[in-house]
Amino acid sequence: MAAIATMRRGVARTAVLALLAAASLAAADDAAAQEGPRLGEYKLRQGTGEVWTGTIVLKGDGVYELYDMPTRNFRGRGNYRYDAAAARVRWLSGINYEMGRGGTFTVQQGGRIHRITMGVVTYAINGE
Repeated sequence: MAAIATMRRGVARTAVLALLAAASLAAADDAAAQEGPRLGEYKLRQGTGEVWTGTIVLKGDGVYELYDMPTRNFRGRGNYRYDAAAARVRWLSGINYEMGRGGTFTVQQGGRIHRITMGVVTYAINGE
């Protein structure tokens, strides 16, 4: 009986630690989302397959650039800004604006992954 009680306490302790870790990751995700998407390269995926179709580069001056994959041919540039209240990247000009793409921003895995959802099956991801 003592062994079963010890085992139950161990399982309960592990469950509590897992919940605390999950809460900590969620808090880190929320904090990172307020800061906005990190600068740098985001792989762009369109469709349901595993094919990456392009790269979006977010720059600190509110400029983004779009490149085809795998050739890295330059497709265009435009301006963006981050709306923290709405958790959205707003495309102000350029190809993403012209295509009417969205920009819902989320942070996952304790801030490790930044994701910009641009359409039903289109998203850009940094940090996978």
